[in-house]
Amino acid sequence: MREVFRCAIGFVLGMLVAGVIWLTARERPGVPVELRPAPTPWGVTVHVVGAVATPGVYSLPEGARVADAIAAAGGLLTTADEAALNLAARLEDGQQVIVFSRAEFTGHSRLDINRATVDQLDTLPGLSRAAAENIVAYRQVNGFFLSVEDLLEVPGIGPATLDSIRDWITVEP
Repeated sequence: MREVFRCAIGFVLGMLVAGVIWLTARERPGVPVELRPAPTPWGVTVHVVGAVATPGVYSLPEGARVADAIAAAGGLLTTADEAALNLAARLEDGQQVIVFSRAEFTGHSRLDINRATVDQLDTLPGLSRAAAENIVAYRQVNGFFLSVEDLLEVPGIGPATLDSIRDWITVEP
């Protein structure tokens, strides 16, 4: 009899606890439900420099692209080398986006002939558009150049042309 009594008391206490939980957890009639906005993902902060209207540091939403960073910086200047940019690339927090001018190759930032486009190569002093096209075509068929002197194997590039562009180019593996 004692066991039945204990079971009955346990059942009543369990129901009492369940009732208290149900009463405190249920929505109250007539009280509006507050909807909270979805959490905003962290954005990215990038540093845009070079041939843009307003270089500086910009905070952009997560998933922003290089084109968004350039737009935030006021757009490209007319001297900007847009072909050197991948406007569709996703930005990473802390990234620096460098926008070069078409003729902005100094001893500190030489043009890598293994990755340069025809338009970039065309800006080199002493190199014709046809020679730039030949360099890209040769690279597509034969792979990366191992040295600057390998340019002598490209049709239309002779010692004089190589000497005129030597200080403006580099070969990166």
